[in-house]
Amino acid sequence: CMAVVSSLRLLHLTQIDEEDELELVWQCDWRMELEGLLADGGSESDIISALQEKVSVQAGHPRVVNALLFGILCDRPRAPTFFRYLTLVVRDGYAYACKQLQRLALEKFPKMNDRGAIQASLQQAQLLWLVRELVALGVLGTDKVCVSLLRQIAGGN
Repeated sequence: CMAVVSSLRLLHLTQIDEEDELELVWQCDWRMELEGLLADGGSESDIISALQEKVSVQAGHPRVVNALLFGILCDRPRAPTFFRYLTLVVRDGYAYACKQLQRLALEKFPKMNDRGAIQASLQQAQLLWLVRELVALGVLGTDKVCVSLLRQIAGGN
């Protein structure tokens, strides 16, 4: 799974940057859990049923959540659809999703944009959109994601 590079990218890495483990895992989960379902052209109810079946397996929940987060952050036109899927399959009150987003905001936020860019990247804008949606739902743990994002202000991002 690691050998194939997705056309969707979470981080903006230069040629000298080492591949990022988090991005590789999320890309792999995207390909394994979601990309095939979307390519099959099934109905929305078929996709939701397949995702719910995948999350019913213990190891399936984090992989599906990773895949949906990756889709939300990297595929802006379909982000609202992926967010709806996330709300339908989440099993832990978004705890895992918030933990992943907090890690992303703390460790990877600057890498989500070209160095020297003056405005937010698509991925950064999508992260802010996702946090706004989670706040609107009153999801516990979103406050920690917000604090992690506020820490990026010092960097000027």
